Amino acid sequence: MELSLDTDRPDPENREFKHPDPMGWTRDHRGQILGALYTILIGNPRRSGPQETRFKDWMALVGTAVEYAAELADERPADERTTPVVSFKAAFERTEASDDASANRASILDALHRLFPDGVKFDAGKVVSRLKESEKWSEDNHVPEDACIVDLRDFCTSRRANVPSAKFANLALKTILKAPVSTEAGMLTLRSEVDTHVRRTSFYVEFKPDKAKEQPAPEAKDVDFNDEFPFEKPVPVPERGRVLIDGLWYEVENRPWSELEALVAVNAKPSA
Repeated sequence: MELSLDTDRPDPENREFKHPDPMGWTRDHRGQILGALYTILIGNPRRSGPQETRFKDWMALVGTAVEYAAELADERPADERTTPVVSFKAAFERTEASDDASANRASILDALHRLFPDGVKFDAGKVVSRLKESEKWSEDNHVPEDACIVDLRDFCTSRRANVPSAKFANLALKTILKAPVSTEAGMLTLRSEVDTHVRRTSFYVEFKPDKAKEQPAPEAKDVDFNDEFPFEKPVPVPERGRVLIDGLWYEVENRPWSELEALVAVNAKPSA
């Protein structure tokens, strides 16, 4: 659970509190607090569904119950509920994105994916060779290297050395195997294969695009009541829904589509 505290004074610990003795207040209201907690837990209809965080048991027992209770208490208008009030999946993703190790791993995998796209297999020696090529090209053209390439070079370089080596790069790459990270384009995971005949490990970057980002945004369609209506059945219009007619947006009340033509003529008002 994420909490954000905002005060208008430099000594927030000395401000006036509604419950100055939280431990004592909790003991005095123990029955009331436990009753509220059990109400939230027992009234949760989502416990048996798939859990989308790493902590499956906790999410099934506590996380989904809190999310559902927050949804029921949401006071926002229906058309503004585009995101849930509480989403532990989103909270965990934000935490992982801000984690230094995860961010560094994402940068390294991004660099490897650029150097060896489309699942091309490579070994540690090829990584070092490509890093040398990148450094030379950068120096010859007086252009700074991409930040992710710099991160990859540092990752493949021992603290006791100044340049990357195939031996150290091989060991370093094995530490981030099977650890997927999210990027703007999708999910990246470093995989490996071992050739038992020559005892050589080869790597490749598995890429899974973000399906949500692949889907094109739906096209806005003008509603023309003079032609045949484009829907097979009347579709309820959400409260404060809007319809584009003759170049103007109209706000309509909660009515089925079959009544929209009369509504626009009688009750609707052009929105600003």
